[in-house]
Amino acid sequence: MAEYMRFPSQKSIKFNVPHSLTSRESVFIEPLSCAVHGVERSDIHFGDTVVVSGCGAIGLGMIGAAKTISSSCDSVRFDGFAT
Repeated sequence: MAEYMRFPSQKSIKFNVPHSLTSRESVFIEPLSCAVHGVERSDIHFGDTVVVSGCGAIGLGMIGAAKTISSSCDSVRFDGFAT
């Protein structure tokens, strides 16, 4: 994994990663933010059926975000298993 990268400053948006995050943790910021953004845009509610195609970083992030939306419930059913 590269420790540093070069980007043209005029065309780039840069965010500083807090020092409290390790490199392994910080690589999940972008995929997780995409997943949360997708779930927020979908406007899902408790009782809705949610289908996630793929279990990569974004798919797993979407499952976690969908679970968070319905976290006020005792048990939610996801893809054949109760959580």
